[in-house]
Amino acid sequence: MAAVLPTALLRATGEQLVVLRHILRNLLKIWICPKMSSRISLKSYIVDFCGMLLREGVTSPRLTSEQVAEKCLGRGNFSALKGRVAIVTGSSGSLGLEHARILLKYGCHVVFAVRSLGKAKALIEDMKAREKMSGSSPVMPVGLGDLSSI
Repeated sequence: MAAVLPTALLRATGEQLVVLRHILRNLLKIWICPKMSSRISLKSYIVDFCGMLLREGVTSPRLTSEQVAEKCLGRGNFSALKGRVAIVTGSSGSLGLEHARILLKYGCHVVFAVRSLGKAKALIEDMKAREKMSGSSPVMPVGLGDLSSI
C-alpha cells in the first residue's frame, strides 16, 4: 500500500502540472495575441475560468465517472439505462468518449455525434473488445462546417 500512494500522488501532481501549463499558455496567448484578447479578456479568463477550476479542485469528491455511475445506478446493474437514448457530442475523445463508454456499459443507446466517422467506429470496436457493452452505438456525422448535419 505504501508503494501505491506515492505513485498515485505523483500521477495527480503530474496531471495538475499539465493543467497549470495549459492555463499559463492560455494566459500568455490572451496577453500577447490580439485575436485572442478580442475574444476573451484577461480578467474574465482569470476570474471565471481559473476560479471555476480552483473551486472544482477544492470541492470535488475525486470520483471517476465509473464510480459515479455505480453510485447512481447500482454496482453491476448493467441494464439500468436500457431503453434510454443519449446523443453524445465529442464522443471520439476525452470526456465525451468516457461518458459514452459508461452509458453504453449500463445499457443506454448512445448516438456518437462526431466529425470523424472512421475514428469513432474504431474507438467503439476497441471499447467493445476491452469490456462488455450492453447498449447499441450508432455513429452520426456532425460538423459545424455543415449546419444541415446538426
